[in-house]
Amino acid sequence: MFTVSHDAKTETTTVSVEEGEVLVTPNNTTLPPLTLSKGESVRVTMNGVEKQTPPEAGVGKEPPVETGAEKKAPPETGVRQS
Repeated sequence: MFTVSHDAKTETTTVSVEEGEVLVTPNNTTLPPLTLSKGESVRVTMNGVEKQTPPEAGVGKEPPVETGAEKKAPPETGVRQS
């Protein structure tokens, strides 16, 4: 299971993995795809990918736009679905 949230203002997408593995493929093809495992999180922009430190229990955590392995990130998020 994973969560995807998107900040339209900053054009940043955050992907966090709660269990299993998730392949994150940025829309910008100059950025390599990466596989996240349980407990890992990244922020993706058109210019780069930044690993995140998990926030402390709910502090600074935005509600996810979509949740679950069956969900797809919106196409404008900077994350290409493969």
